[in-house]
Amino acid sequence: MKKLFLLTLFVSTLFIACKKENVNRLNMSFKVDGNLVTTKSHNASYSKLLPAFFTTNITSSMHTDIRTVGVNINAVQTGTYNFATNTSTANTAYGFYYPDYFDFGGDAFAFKTGSFEITAIDTVAKTFSGKFSGTAEESDGRMVNITEGIVTNATLVRL
Repeated sequence: MKKLFLLTLFVSTLFIACKKENVNRLNMSFKVDGNLVTTKSHNASYSKLLPAFFTTNITSSMHTDIRTVGVNINAVQTGTYNFATNTSTANTAYGFYYPDYFDFGGDAFAFKTGSFEITAIDTVAKTFSGKFSGTAEESDGRMVNITEGIVTNATLVRL
């Protein structure tokens, strides 16, 4: 039930944020168990998803590569945010890795360890940069290592 809630919360954030991709968002890469994924950001946004604080979202482009990472960070300032399973805690991050984003009902690996570091965020200039890594787990216990994640100068929007 908790996994379903987390997935619903994450996907609803993504659907709210899904607008036509900005071609200027050519700026994201990460490794999955050592295999490089070079893509662009599909979404970089911040909103008052929960009443107590703003949440920043970054999602890789599932249209560029079906291997997709999506992360919510419960903050809008530079800093390092550890991945947590409680999605409503300030100053933490949570997210998923999808081996095939379009395989609805397919694998969804939730980040269990690691962190997302917001290295730069400017809500006036509308830019966002960061780096991330961690271990993500599917409900059946399978694990993947996400390393060397980088987002550079994504166009940031407020929802």
